[in-house]
Amino acid sequence: MFKYLFSKNIKTDSDYKKYRLIEYAIMVIAIIATAILELKLASGEMDFILGFLLGLGIVFLGYSLQIFRELSNPEKLHAARIKTTDERRKQLESEIWAQVGRVLTCLIAIFLVVSIRQSLALNNQMLIVIIYAILFYRAYRLRK
Repeated sequence: MFKYLFSKNIKTDSDYKKYRLIEYAIMVIAIIATAILELKLASGEMDFILGFLLGLGIVFLGYSLQIFRELSNPEKLHAARIKTTDERRKQLESEIWAQVGRVLTCLIAIFLVVSIRQSLALNNQMLIVIIYAILFYRAYRLRK
């Protein structure tokens, strides 16, 4: 079953279905762990934490609907398998992550230069905005 953890092992549609189900199970565990960790570490910012968890839940609901619609339709399953195993898409995705890395490196350099002059503190909201911006950029660039 562990051989389905990596997309390079996908040969048929049934392999892709197993890959997506394992990926979904790992995502559920990660989201539950994140929710528990956020609630345990809550230090008076309950409104922010509940808003974050609500946003995470809405995104996860959309992701769940997409996966189960994909897995229940054989044509969409086949198209998704082709899209996942396509080499051009892998190259585009690696280019996207390289661009994200360059932007984050520039942000870190800017923060370092600014922090020389004055004290600079990053809070959770700024980091979450950066993470959401990265995810939206990735989704925008990988659209059809």
